[in-house]
Amino acid sequence: MNLTRIMAESGDFKQANHFARKAVHLSTDCIEPFYNLALSELQIGKADKAAETANRMAKEFPENSDGLVLRAVAVFCAGNIVEGSELFKTLLKNYSKKVIFSQTLSLIVSIRNAGFDNWVTKLVGELKNIEGFSNIQIMATPLSKHQFPGNSKFQNAKDVMDQR
Repeated sequence: MNLTRIMAESGDFKQANHFARKAVHLSTDCIEPFYNLALSELQIGKADKAAETANRMAKEFPENSDGLVLRAVAVFCAGNIVEGSELFKTLLKNYSKKVIFSQTLSLIVSIRNAGFDNWVTKLVGELKNIEGFSNIQIMATPLSKHQFPGNSKFQNAKDVMDQR
């Protein structure tokens, strides 16, 4: 586990961003430093920077679905709704819907845990309009071992994904 993720998991998103920036300068040949930097930028409220980093990551690693989903989320959070929607539609055509849904769910939880409920609400509202995200309302709830509203059989994110 790297320092960026440790800091983010402990809730110190500014420190996570600090380490992520350093990691990108040290290693430009793998996706993880770019991914961590873009995510940490979202977690400190810098959606425009996150979108910029994610676009760079997508150019360097165009086949990585994790990075492409993060790019779509970052673009949405930066306010580019039309572009974000198109990116998600392309992802759903080219990759497993289950994989894209799962990766999106993980990112939404990370953003919500950083305190950006407004981005989550806006993102979830827009994604509901995209085929493949009809069950996205569950993403508006932070994931933990609790029941999702209106559906007592789902206990956690894994159960939701197993049902898709």
